Amino acid sequence: MLRSTRFTRFTLFTRFGLWGVLLVLAGPGSSWAADPLDAPCTGSWDWVQLESAEWLKGELRRMRTRTFEFESEKLKSQTLEWDDVATVCLAGVARFVRSDRTTVQGIGQVDDGQVRVLTANGEVEFARDELLAILPGRASERERWSLDASLGGDAYTGNTQQASLNASLVVRREDHITRGELGFYGSYGTADGQANANRHRAEFKIDWFLTKRLYATPLDATLQYDEFQNVSSRFTPSSGFGYRVADRSAFEWDLEAALGYQYLRYISVIPGEPPENQDAVARFSTYFKWTIVSDLDLTVNHSTILVVTNLGQTTNYTRAKLSYEITDRLDLDTTAIHNRTWQPVPNLQGEVPQADDLQLIFGLSIEIW
Repeated sequence: MLRSTRFTRFTLFTRFGLWGVLLVLAGPGSSWAADPLDAPCTGSWDWVQLESAEWLKGELRRMRTRTFEFESEKLKSQTLEWDDVATVCLAGVARFVRSDRTTVQGIGQVDDGQVRVLTANGEVEFARDELLAILPGRASERERWSLDASLGGDAYTGNTQQASLNASLVVRREDHITRGELGFYGSYGTADGQANANRHRAEFKIDWFLTKRLYATPLDATLQYDEFQNVSSRFTPSSGFGYRVADRSAFEWDLEAALGYQYLRYISVIPGEPPENQDAVARFSTYFKWTIVSDLDLTVNHSTILVVTNLGQTTNYTRAKLSYEITDRLDLDTTAIHNRTWQPVPNLQGEVPQADDLQLIFGLSIEIW
């Protein structure tokens, strides 16, 4: 009985001794210890905490229009809904754009419904609901510009010879008060050596934000040429106001109304008809963007130019684009364009163009900068 007790004591002593050795080996200075993890909101990285309490370490690209773009070392580029982001800690200087379109520049943090920015003049704090955008780095003119280009086309050979080319180029500039856009959209096609499509459209628009949702449009102008609509030039400048009806992470919707002027010159007309018209117009436009899933967007632009002094020349123009994001800069686009003139004017041969033109374009678009 005594021997059994001694054996038991020896066994327990041996076990405790081994455990003690293992604990010493696994101590802070031992190679058994796991490498320490970076603590959130420290170091030279930006940090993001999701509503699920998960943390991401990387680099902020931007937050705008209710989406948050973040570059993670492991997960690469991520586009998140702003509502899914709980906390943001920035390691470097950024610009925080408020709903009144003022900008606060400094090192900031977003959490608990508040935004705190350490500026050169001290700390600035305001409600998260007032935040419109976060742009990394100090203000520079270069970062306010973007350039997108797209190209699509097709070709057939054999019993028929047919080819078409569609291209667009869009330049944008946006700051905390204004946004401007200049775009060109062109299509040219042939069948058996004869042109069967030849239309070109240029657009210029500038908006001036008065509040978070209300904006003035000092100038919205379009210039069109369409051989098969018998239009040599249609120039329509207008001025008015717009209102952002919806501004959510997955859905944006604007409505606009304006008054303006239209100059219309025809390629040819039947004898006795005026070759050009000048009229007063009212423009009604809408724009919406729907993020169906994270990498699939639907964008629709529609405008009605109501020619109040010559209703027959009223036009409707709709451009709907479905974009699938292949990479950060490359998209696969499907675009549908509907162009309608209420009463087309006959050409010199007396031929009356069709009132409606419908076009479907498949192509690639690239964000150049």
